[in-house]
Parts: sequence; C-alpha cells; structure tokens
Amino acid sequence: MNPFAKHNIRHLSPSSLITYQSNPAMWCGKYLFGWRDAAGPRAWLGKAVEAGLHSALHGAADYKERARNAFLIEAQGELSDEIEEAKQHIEPMLAQACEAYKQRIGPLKPLFQVKCEWWIDGIEVPVIGYLDFEWPEQIDDLKTTLAIPSKPRPDHVAQLGMYMKARNKDAGSLLYVSPKRFVQYPVTMEEAETELASLVRSAKAVRHLLSRVRDKHDAVRLFAPDFSDYRWNDATKKWHWRP
Repeated sequence: MNPFAKHNIRHLSPSSLITYQSNPAMWCGKYLFGWRDAAGPRAWLGKAVEAGLHSALHGAADYKERARNAFLIEAQGELSDEIEEAKQHIEPMLAQACEAYKQRIGPLKPLFQVKCEWWIDGIEVPVIGYLDFEWPEQIDDLKTTLAIPSKPRPDHVAQLGMYMKARNKDAGSLLYVSPKRFVQYPVTMEEAETELASLVRSAKAVRHLLSRVRDKHDAVRLFAPDFSDYRWNDATKKWHWRP
C-alpha cells in the first residue's frame, strides 16, 4: 500500500521536509496529528514586505499601504509589544527590498506566488511549494530577517532549488532584507542540487517511517523531542504524549 495514502498525506513541501530533518517529533505533530501553528508577527512581517514589493514591482503607487494592510489583516486587531515591533520594521525592510530591485521596476513584471510541483523518484506524492518571484531567467526568494547571514542558509538554498527544478530554471537568488540593508546571493543549479539532495533524503526517510508505523500515535512515540527547539510551544508540548 502507498504509505502516504495510508496516513492521508497527499503531498509534501520543502518546509515539511526541512522540519523532518531537524525535528521529526514536531513533523509528526504537524503532518500526522494536524497541529496548526499560529504564525507570529515575524511571519506576518515577511508576508507584508513581500506584498509591498510585489505591488511596487507592478507599479502600484500605494505599495507601502498595501504592505501595511497585509500585516494588519494577519494581526486581526491583536496587540502586543512584539506585534508593534514587527510593524515598525515594515517600511524600512520594504525600502531595502525596493532598493535591491530598483533596476527591475519597469515594463517586465515577475510572476508571483507560483505553485511549484516536484516529483522525487520512489515517492508517491509530489513536493509542492509556492515561489516568491519568477523572472524569465531566474527565480528569486525573499527572506526578511533582523540579522542577514554571511552566506545563504542551506535550507533556503534547498527550498529555492526545488522551485528552480519545478520551473526548469538554471539560476535563482536569495534576497535577504533587514531594516538597514539587503544582500542578494545568486544560486546556481549546481549549488541548488547539492542542497536538494537533503530534501530527497528527508522524503525517503518520511516514506520509510510511514511504511513502518501503524498510526500517528505509533509514529510520534518513536521520537524524544528537544523541547528547547523554538518550534515547540506550551500547547504542542502538552500534545506530544497525549494518547
């Protein structure tokens, strides 16, 4: 029997495979038990900057307002110091993102949030993700951060590589944006292939797990989680050993 069908998993994603590599107990919770993480202000900030940049690249004069509105829609009226801090970063980060793409603003518009589907040999379900920006020659992924890394993160390269593979592109870039600066790292297909190998290994490990366990309770008890990992919160810690 198809082990993915047995556990009602219709597709994988780059983020799910990255989660399995670093925290398999959390993977079981999210993808077998159906835990839903409430995205926080940092995630809303990323979506807001992405929405504002998309609007700016398409010539919208109100791109700053669109970015702010995207954040407010996610916040849904919630108030906290963390939310206020994130909100203050929207315009500085958006300014840096627009500066990075100032040569791109013109008649040529990128595709945005394109669905990507990648099949791995021996895996019965596709890996599905949504890229940020696709140009005729390359794919770009936007990452908002308060501390820009000195080199692109391997998991980010793997995610970008999956998009490049799915869209048949030989080149891509990771744009890291902070409130004060930006850095754009080009990524070749050769570099992406190296990191994609980790997603392939993860997908095969997931398949092996699903083929060996009876159900989700059996699966989650195979792993002793490290609760210091930022992915855990009070609610999911309580869930982990629930019968």
